[in-house]
Amino acid sequence: MNKRKKDLRLCVVLIVFLLGLQALLYFVTKNFNSSFHLISSSYDDLIPFIKYFIYVYHSWYPCLVLVWILLFYFDRDKCINFIVTGILSMIIGNIIFLAYPTTVLRPDIVVNDFTSLVVSITYNADSPVNCMPSMHCIFCFISIFCLFNSKIKNRYKIPICLYFVLIVLSTLFVKQHVIIDVISAFIISSCCYLVSKLNFFERIKSYLY
Repeated sequence: MNKRKKDLRLCVVLIVFLLGLQALLYFVTKNFNSSFHLISSSYDDLIPFIKYFIYVYHSWYPCLVLVWILLFYFDRDKCINFIVTGILSMIIGNIIFLAYPTTVLRPDIVVNDFTSLVVSITYNADSPVNCMPSMHCIFCFISIFCLFNSKIKNRYKIPICLYFVLIVLSTLFVKQHVIIDVISAFIISSCCYLVSKLNFFERIKSYLY
C-alpha cells in the first residue's frame, strides 16, 4: 500500500511538473514578443464556431492526467516515452514561439448563457498568441501515440484515443487554433515520439527498471 501511494505521488508530481513547465514557458515566450503573425487561411473560415466544444476543449486537463496514470501503472515504458516526447516537443514548440510568434482571429462573444460565459472566460484568460504549434494538440497526439502502442487493452485505449481526436477538433471549433497549428503539432509530436524510441533513450529505461 505504501509503495502504491508513493508511486501515485511520483506520478502526480511528474505530470504537474511537465504541465507547469509548459505553462511557465508559454507565459515567458508570450511576454517576450510584441508583434505576432496572423496565420489564418481561407480553409479556417470554413470551420464553424461551435461554442459547446469548449467543454471538450477543457476536458484536456483531466484526460491528460488519466492517460498519465494509466501509462504510469500499466506501461511504464510508454510513460517514459511520454515524458521524453513531451519535453522535446516543448523545447521545439517554445523555440518556434520565440522565432515566429503567431496569433489567430477569434469571434466576438455575446454572453447570453452559461456556455458562452465559459467561452468568454477562456478567451480572457488565454491570449490568442503563440498558437503554432498548438501545445494542446501536441499533448493530445503524444497521448494517442503512447496509448496506442501501449500494453493497455484495446477496449480502454481506443475510446480514449478517439476522444483525444475530438479534443484536437475542439481547438478548431472553439477558434483557439487554426489548421496549421494542428498540422505543426502533429509533425513535431510525431518526430519527437520517434526520437524518444531511439537506442539512447531505451538505455535510459534500462537503468530505471
